[in-house]
Order: sequence, then C-alpha cells, then structure tokens
Amino acid sequence: MKNKINLIVPVFLLILLSGTGCNKLALGPKSLAAETALMRKLAFSIGDTPTVYCYFAINSNIHVDNPGDSTYKISAGGVFTDSSTGNQIKMTSVSINSRVLTPQGDSSFQFSYTDSIGSIPAEGEALAGTNVVIKITGTTAADTVSQSIYMPKNVLTKRTDWPTTYFNGVDTKNNLAVKWVSDSNTATKQVYIQLIYDPVLSQIAKASNPDSLSTLAYAEYDDGTFTIPSTDLANSFPATSYIQMGLARGTQTAVVLPVSHRQVILWTVNSLMTTPLQVSNQ
Repeated sequence: MKNKINLIVPVFLLILLSGTGCNKLALGPKSLAAETALMRKLAFSIGDTPTVYCYFAINSNIHVDNPGDSTYKISAGGVFTDSSTGNQIKMTSVSINSRVLTPQGDSSFQFSYTDSIGSIPAEGEALAGTNVVIKITGTTAADTVSQSIYMPKNVLTKRTDWPTTYFNGVDTKNNLAVKWVSDSNTATKQVYIQLIYDPVLSQIAKASNPDSLSTLAYAEYDDGTFTIPSTDLANSFPATSYIQMGLARGTQTAVVLPVSHRQVILWTVNSLMTTPLQVSNQ
C-alpha cells in the first residue's frame, strides 16, 4: 500500500545514531556545502533534529534538466569532531576502496569524482550498486577501522520518465507516473520522493502565489515505479507555481574507532532532482 507523508519542511537523509566519542555537528559546513545541498532538500529523518554526528558520506546525484546530459555528480565528504570540545579534529587518513583522500585545511575531507580527470570519473560511476570499503585512521595507525557499505544503484532509467518542462496535472484527470531503476539491496528497500515548492519562481510567475507550501513527500517501496495522484498535486500546488521533484535512497551504518572510541556514521546516497518546473493544467 502506498504511504503518503506530508512534511512542513524538508528533512535529512540520515539515521541519527547515538554513541560515545562524538558530539552532534550541524550538517553542511561551508567546505561541504555543495556536497550536502541535495541532502538538505531530499530528505527523511528518524525522530531527531537536523544535525549529525561525526560522519563520512558518498553522494551521487543527477539533475533532470538537460536531456542531453546524463552525468552523475559524485562526491564524498566528511567531518570529524572531538567529543569534549565539539571542535573539528584531524584524522590521519580516510580512503574509499583504494583511493586515499587528502584532508582540507579545516580538517574536513572532500573529494569530487565528477570534477576530476583521467579515470577518476569512471571510478566514481563504478561505485553505484557495489559494496564500498571506507577506511578511517584516527590519530594513530592502531586507531583504524574499515567498513564495507553498500552504494545504491543510480536511480535514473531515462530522462523521459521524469518531467523536464512542466508538471501536467493540477486538475483531477492527470496522474503523474514516474519511473526509476529499482534496487532491492538497500537495507530499507525504500525510496523517498519529494515535491518541493519554490516560492521565488512561483511569485515571479504569479504574485498571488503563497510564500510557502508544505512539501509533498512519499516513502515508497523501491520497485521502480510510482504514480503521484493528480488529486495530491491539485490539493498541494496551484497552477503557475514552481516545484522541484526528487528521489533519494541510501544506506547508513556506524563504526567505532578502536583506540579513540569515536563513533562515525557512514552513509551512501544516490539521488535525483529536477530543476524547478512549473505546474500546469494543460
């Protein structure tokens, strides 16, 4: 049975785990803003505030905006904190499979497969649908943990399965069918679909459009297809307004460094987001 969820604001694609050795840290420090922007929009949370503990994440995202461009934007990043001070601390090293990442000046880690040259973009694409080994070394070589975590498959089947110009369906006659590549290997076997109102573009299109509207969100079984009822669209967003639609799925786990006992949340996300599209009753 389809399960519709109405949320007031986007929440986060995280499982917030408690444990020793780390304080919570607000998601999205400046050095990781680009990597976490999509996760701010596409979102599910399990009963906690929008913060995370020490974390390392791999995010693969595609924007459905240009039918001729099918490039996934694949990046990795993480932040580690000291439990007593809350300050970011240095780790000796972090690696994804055999690739060792270089820490930034603020002690965070970030790496873009998309912006790299040579075989690196293909290496990033090859992560989808595989078990990825993340290795973290703390202040000493003995303080090392390796964890295999599943990276979900790329979600896009073909761009024509997602709207690229407008949403047709603010009356009760036009349901919105969407398709994606299913993946039964994630722990939850679910995808999270959201339709997010864009007030700026909506009010440019029509000044009387509201300042805000609730996000329309669904948690669905990951079987590759879902139809958004036209009545949901009609009841949620007025004609002429602009909304973005996205889909995300992810895997989460936690590891504990053996010497420092810091707990680190690892997660992998594969997601899709449209550009803002106008709602139409054509």
